[in-house]
Amino acid sequence: MPRKLVFAAWDEMFPDRKQRVLQPATPIDHPFAEIARFECPIRGAEFTESDDQALESFAKPFAEKFLVSPIAMRIRLEKLGLLYRVVPIQRLLSDGS
Repeated sequence: MPRKLVFAAWDEMFPDRKQRVLQPATPIDHPFAEIARFECPIRGAEFTESDDQALESFAKPFAEKFLVSPIAMRIRLEKLGLLYRVVPIQRLLSDGS
């Protein structure tokens, strides 16, 4: 998955060009667009999507475009700094000053 092609696909999917992060459990101020976690709509069910599942679901359209697994695409997006599990501490510290 060449870097230039991944960034081009990202820009096509997200014209705002913002990096994405899983929605934090505790709301915090950050510059990223949030990815919501899926919770089971069945009353009384306790299934909540894991971080990996949520990120892989998010990466799936990219994976289909590049003909790779969602896991491989998730890892590539994370390595390129487009997708995060948590807001990087450096961003929180630098934005607060």
